[in-house]
Parts: sequence; structure tokens; C-alpha cells
Amino acid sequence: YDNREVISFFVVTEFLPLCLKIMDIGSELCKVVATFIFQKIIIDDGGFQYVTSNPKRLHTVLVILNNVVNQMVTMPSGRLLKSVTKCLIRLADNQEAKEKMQEGLSEHLRDSTFAHVLAEDVSYRRLIYQLLVKLS
Repeated sequence: YDNREVISFFVVTEFLPLCLKIMDIGSELCKVVATFIFQKIIIDDGGFQYVTSNPKRLHTVLVILNNVVNQMVTMPSGRLLKSVTKCLIRLADNQEAKEKMQEGLSEHLRDSTFAHVLAEDVSYRRLIYQLLVKLS
């Protein structure tokens, strides 16, 4: 996924909407894989630009990431939580995305909902701290 041609292919085909759909309604394993792929897409500057340049697309992405977080309240997944948090950290590099997250980030990332993951996983603790600092 570190190849610009691959990222470009994902962007110009309908792969990105499919990825988002799987993140929203797939099984845990499918969500983990789709979120990882989405994360790789937005790490690339071209993929990041594609996602953040269109307000409707950006809104859809943020809604889906919030949905994934909210779904994990009943069935937590440390792997998925880390991937979603990494996506949110990257998206916060865009001012519009940052403002939208400041207004509408799932409260479950701010409160103690995932305290057990924080207690068990130092790397996740660093990620959530990084996200919250970036949004403050």
C-alpha cells in the first residue's frame, strides 16, 4: 500500500466507498482489514487530498468512523480501535476535518468507555492522547 500507483487505483475506482461500507457494516475482521486499507490510503498525500477535498466525502468518512467507534461499545476490538484512532489522527491534519471532529467526535473516545483498552495497551494510550491533544 506504500505504492502511489496502488493508492491512485484505490482512489479512482469504487474501492474507497466499498472500504467505507465494509467499515460500517462488516464483521470485526472485515472492519479491521478495511480500516487498515483506508488508513494506508489516507497516509498517502494523494489519498488524503482525495478524502479531505470534498466536504461531503469528508463528512461521510467522519460519520462512518464515529459509527465504528460507537459500535465497539458493545463489542470492543483493540485492533480496530487503534486503526480508527490512527485514521482520525491523520484526518485531523486537515483543518475542516479537525473542526468537525472537535464538534462531533464520538464521546466514547473522550470518556472512560475504552478504559480497559487504555489500561492494557500503552500504544493505544499514546494514540488516543495524541488525537485528543491534536484536537484541543
